[in-house]
Amino acid sequence: MRLLMRFAAAAVVVLVVGLGALLLALPRIAASDAVRARLEAAARDATGRDVRWQELSFGLLPPRLVVLEPVVQEPGGSGDPLVRAEQVDLRLALLPLLARSVVIDSLRLDGVTLRLVRTPDGVRLPGKQAPPAAGKPPAGEAPEPEPAAGVALAVRQLELTNSRLMLEDRTVSPPVTWDLGELRADVRGRSLEEPLDLDVSAALGSGGRLRVRGTTKLDGEIDLTANLEGLVLAPLAPYLGKQRRAAGALTGTVTARGPASAPESVKADLVLADGDVRVEDVGLQGRVVLKAELTGGLEKPNGSFEVDATQAALAYGSAFTKPSGTPATVRGRLVPRPDGSLGVDEVRLQIKNLDATGRLSLGKRTRVELDAPPFDLGGWDALLPALAGTQPQGKLGFEKLALATEPLEVRGRIALDPLRVSLEKGQPITVRGALEGSGAALRGAGLAVDVAGQSATVDLDVTSLATEPRYRVGARAEGADANALVTALAGKKDVLYGPLAFQSDLSGPVGGPEPALEAIQGQARLEIGKGRLRGVSLLRGAMERLASFAEAAILLGALKSQRLQRFYGDEFESVSGTFRLGQGRARTNDLTIVYRGYTADLVGSFGLVDGALDMTGKLTISEEVDQALVQAALESGAAPPEPKKKVIPLARVGGTLGSPRVDLSPQAVASLASTYALGRRREKLEQKIDETLGTGSGKEILDTLEGILGGRRKPEGTP
Repeated sequence: MRLLMRFAAAAVVVLVVGLGALLLALPRIAASDAVRARLEAAARDATGRDVRWQELSFGLLPPRLVVLEPVVQEPGGSGDPLVRAEQVDLRLALLPLLARSVVIDSLRLDGVTLRLVRTPDGVRLPGKQAPPAAGKPPAGEAPEPEPAAGVALAVRQLELTNSRLMLEDRTVSPPVTWDLGELRADVRGRSLEEPLDLDVSAALGSGGRLRVRGTTKLDGEIDLTANLEGLVLAPLAPYLGKQRRAAGALTGTVTARGPASAPESVKADLVLADGDVRVEDVGLQGRVVLKAELTGGLEKPNGSFEVDATQAALAYGSAFTKPSGTPATVRGRLVPRPDGSLGVDEVRLQIKNLDATGRLSLGKRTRVELDAPPFDLGGWDALLPALAGTQPQGKLGFEKLALATEPLEVRGRIALDPLRVSLEKGQPITVRGALEGSGAALRGAGLAVDVAGQSATVDLDVTSLATEPRYRVGARAEGADANALVTALAGKKDVLYGPLAFQSDLSGPVGGPEPALEAIQGQARLEIGKGRLRGVSLLRGAMERLASFAEAAILLGALKSQRLQRFYGDEFESVSGTFRLGQGRARTNDLTIVYRGYTADLVGSFGLVDGALDMTGKLTISEEVDQALVQAALESGAAPPEPKKKVIPLARVGGTLGSPRVDLSPQAVASLASTYALGRRREKLEQKIDETLGTGSGKEILDTLEGILGGRRKPEGTP
C-alpha cells in the first residue's frame, strides 16, 4: 500500500509539473508565426473567408481560449468585415473532459459586429456562399466520420455584450436593413438537447428598443416573449406592397410558442402610437390598440383578435373617412376555411353608433356579411364624404347585407327607416323604403320621397357596380307645390308657383370627374296649372323691345297704355313641356306657357346650372290683346285695323330663367309698326293715292300692303 501511495504521489507531481510547463509553453506556441499561419489556413478552408486576429491565448486551469479583435472578411480583405469582435473568451469545464464530454462553461463575446443577408434562400453572411455545411459533402466526396460515440457537447452560458447586428433583407424591394445596436444576450443551459434560457435586448437604429426572453432549442422550438418599446414602423413600409406608407411607434408584448418558422401559439398586446400607415386605398393615422390570441401557425391562424382604432383617423379611398375620437372597434375569430382561405367568424363591428355582426371570408375574393339593427345617421356626414353637407338624419339598417369584391357585388337589404338628407341651399329630403342588392346592381323600387311636404314616388337603379357604376332614377308626382319644390331643391324662394305634375327618367354616372348636373341624361315632362313665374312676362318683354326700334317709336305711348299693361302680369294659366337632358342643358321642342291673353311657344334649351336661356319661338296674342293694342293706337292718333288673333315671332329668348330677354327680328318690328303705327298719316296717304289713281284706290293698296307686312286681314276679293 505504501508503495502504491508513493507511485500516486509521484504521478501527481509529474502531472503538476507537466501542466505547469504546458501553461508556460502554450502562449509562446500560439503566438508563433507558424501556428498562426496554420490556424488561419484551417479557418479559411472551413469558412471560405479570411479569418485573422490580433492575439490568441490559451489557458488550462480552467481550459480557456481568448481571442482579441478577431475579424472575418472576404478573401483579399476587400470591403467591410463580415464579422468582427473586440474579444472572444471561451472556457471549458475541466472535469467533464475526463468523461469524454465537452462542456462549454461560458462563451463571452464582447464588441461583436455581425452583418447578415436574407435572401429567398435563407439568411447568410454577405459575399460569396460559404462552403457546404458539415454532413452535406459535395458530390463524389465521402462524408466525414461521425464523432466518436459517447462524446457529448454542452453549453452552460453564452454572453454577448456591447454588440451590433445588421441584417439586410433582400426579399423586399427596396431592400431593408435592420440595425440592432447595444445588443446584449445571455443564454444559459446544460446541453444542446435541452432548452436554453434566453434573454436578449437591443436598440434599433431606426428607433425603439426590443427585449426577448424565454427558452429556445437549437432545433427551432421556442417559447419566447418579446417586449417592444417605441419600435419605429418606418422600415416596415416595403413589406406592405406598392402603395404603402408606414410610420409611428409600436409598444407592447408578443408571445410565441412552437417552431420558430411557424409558431403554434401567438399572443399579442400592442399599441401603435402616432401611427401613419397606408396600404393602397386604406389609411390610418393615430393610436391603435391590437390584442390577439392565435394558434395553428401563420399559415392557418385560428383564434380571437380585437382592434380598437377609436383614437385614430381611418380612410378608405374617398368613400370613407373616420376622424379621431369617433368610436371604431372590430373583434372576431380567425378560422381557416375548407377551401384553404382564411375567414373571420363572430365579427363584431362598431363604428360610431353602428353595431353590426357578421362574418368575413378572405381568399380569391373578399366577402363581408353584415347584419345591423337600424342606427341613427346623424353625424355620419363626417364619415361619408358622399353625404357631406347633407346633414343626414333618420335610420339605416342592414338585413343580411353581403358585399363581395373583385368584382364588386351587393346582396341583401338596406332599410331606410326613414332617411333624411338636405341638399345644398335646400330643404331636407326624406326617403322611405329599402334598397335591395342583386349582385352587380342595387335597386330601390317604389321609394317614397318627401320634399318640403311634397310627395313623389321614385324608382332607383344603380348598375355596373363592379366597373363604372351608373344610376337611373324614375320619379313621378301629381299636384305638388311648385314653389315648395323649387325652394327646397334649388334654394330659390317665391320664384315659381302652381300645382305641379311631373314624370322623369334620368340617368348618369355615380361619381366621376364631371359635376352631376353636367353628366345627367334623360327625359322629363312637367305640367303646371294656374300659377306664377315671378317677374317674367314675355309680352311685356316683346313690347319693350319693340319700343326700342326707331320705326316703332310712335308706339311708345301705346305700349304704356293702361289698356295693355293689364296683360303684362307674370301670372300664367298653365305651363307644359317635355325636356331632354344632356351635356348640362335641358332641351325642349314643345314648351308652352299660356298667359292671360296670349300664349308663348318656345323651342331651345337652358343651362341646368346657370339657367342661361337659348331659345326661339313665338307669341300668339288673342283678340283681346289685339283690341287693347288697337285702342292704345287710337289714343296715340293711329288708325289700326280691326282686332284679331296675331302671331309675333321671337327671334331669340336669352337671359336666364329668372330674367329672360326677348329679341325681335326687324321683319317682326316692321310688321307691328305697319299694323299699329300708321296713324293719321294713312288718311293723308289714301287721299293722295285716290287723287292720283281714283277714289278707293288708296284704301285698297294700303290694305294689301298691311296684310303682307302686318298680318292684317285682306279685303274681301283680294288675292
